[in-house]
Amino acid sequence: MEFNLIPQEQRPSSWSLLALRLSKKLAALLVVVTLAVGAAGAIFQMRTIWEQERFTDQAFPIQKRIVQQNEWERKLHELKERHDEDQRNRLHWPEILVCLADTKPEGAFVEKIEMRRHVLSISGMANEVGTERKWQDALRRQPSVRSVSASRMKQAGQTAETAFQLEVEWANDEQDTSRQKA
Repeated sequence: MEFNLIPQEQRPSSWSLLALRLSKKLAALLVVVTLAVGAAGAIFQMRTIWEQERFTDQAFPIQKRIVQQNEWERKLHELKERHDEDQRNRLHWPEILVCLADTKPEGAFVEKIEMRRHVLSISGMANEVGTERKWQDALRRQPSVRSVSASRMKQAGQTAETAFQLEVEWANDEQDTSRQKA
C-alpha cells in the first residue's frame, strides 16, 4: 500500500503533469521546427546564390557581346554624324554649276573654274564692257552666295573682248543662306 503524505492542495494534478510533459514536447518540437525552417532557408539561400552565379557565368559571354554591339553601334553613330556633318559642309558642284549657268550673261565665256575651300575663282572673256559686272550683280542676288568680287584683267587687242576674273564665296550651310535671304 502507498501513502501520499503531501497535502492534496500541493500535490500536482494529473492535468498539470500532462501539461508539463506536453509543454516540454512542444518546446522540443518548436526548436526542431525552427531548426528545420532555418536549414531550409539556408539551403534556399545557397541555391539562390548558386543559381545567380551560374546565370552570371552563362550570361557573361552574352553580356560581353552586348557591350561590344553597343560600342560598335556608338562608333557607327559617330561615323554617321561625322559623315552627315561633312555632307552639310561640302559644296555640291551640280548646284554651283547650275547657279553659274543661270546667272551668266550673254557674251561671257568661261575659260577656267578653280575652287579653294569655299571660294570659286572664275576666269573668262567678255564680248562687251561691263559683262563681268552684270554677272557679279546677278550672283550677289543668289542666296547661296556670300560675296562676289570682279576684276578686269586686260583688254585683248582692238576687239571689245575683256579678260575678267570673278571670286565667288559660297555659303556652305543653312545659316549662311538664311542670313543672305534676311
